[in-house]
Amino acid sequence: VASLDMNQRDGTGDLSPGSPFGLALTDARGHTPVVLVVSLTRVDLPAKGGVLVPFPTALFPLFTSGAGSVTVGSTWPMNVPGGLTLWMQAWVSDTDGPYGFSATNGLGGETP
Repeated sequence: VASLDMNQRDGTGDLSPGSPFGLALTDARGHTPVVLVVSLTRVDLPAKGGVLVPFPTALFPLFTSGAGSVTVGSTWPMNVPGGLTLWMQAWVSDTDGPYGFSATNGLGGETP
């Protein structure tokens, strides 16, 4: 899956209970809607000219800055069991993208 107009999609943190984690998206269009798709299930389905990597279990609406970036972070919850893989992918409104969208690659992280 190509990142299209977004050159960087990155995650930090080890997903251990109580640890900090973060996601960064850069080089997207400025001041535009983003939907972060999160799931425990990877599906790799064709969607809007790209590939939807995570099953859309949870959708988080975000908005890029004027520079075309979004950074989110928090502390990983204490009660998440080990051995789970969390899949994430950002979909960005993009008039130059196929069907009006661009998507990042899917990002997977496993809880220890």
